[in-house]
Amino acid sequence: MTVSGASPTINGCVFLSNYFGVYLVNSNPSIVNCDIENSANSGMYLSNAAPTIQYNTLKNNQQSGIWFHNFSSPSNIYHNNISGSSEGFYCDGQSSPHALYGCNAMNSGYTQIYAYYGCLPVLGNANSSGLNSFDGSPYTYVNANSSSVVTAVYNWWGISSPNPSLFYSDATSSVRLVALA
Repeated sequence: MTVSGASPTINGCVFLSNYFGVYLVNSNPSIVNCDIENSANSGMYLSNAAPTIQYNTLKNNQQSGIWFHNFSSPSNIYHNNISGSSEGFYCDGQSSPHALYGCNAMNSGYTQIYAYYGCLPVLGNANSSGLNSFDGSPYTYVNANSSSVVTAVYNWWGISSPNPSLFYSDATSSVRLVALA
């Protein structure tokens, strides 16, 4: 499904075996209670979009559960289950998704949160806990590159004291982490 320059409510839909399950450009829709599975690229692709994303299942999408691109900054990302993709959240192009009090569950194969090119994802901060659950990544939980900052406060990483080597940032980036004990 492609949404461009509109803000519809997409509720209770099933998207199977597409290139992108939901493709959003310059849009702010509500995507609620949808199953998005087996996409050849990403379950959701956002370009300059700020949708509400709640109570969805994004499963076995090849690249990422949700790809935030080109200044995408959704602030309402709650109660989603993202599994079986290379990355849970893939952020590039100065995007800033927020999942505060999110209760999102991610179990992706390579990296749970990948931030590249000036992205600022916030999954909990000093004022609002993340309450997201990240588990199952054998390589990295967070990978921040090219002037990106990932803030992840009070989330569950599979254990109370996650291995710091699973949170990577290059010399221009940082990961701000407080684990949920």
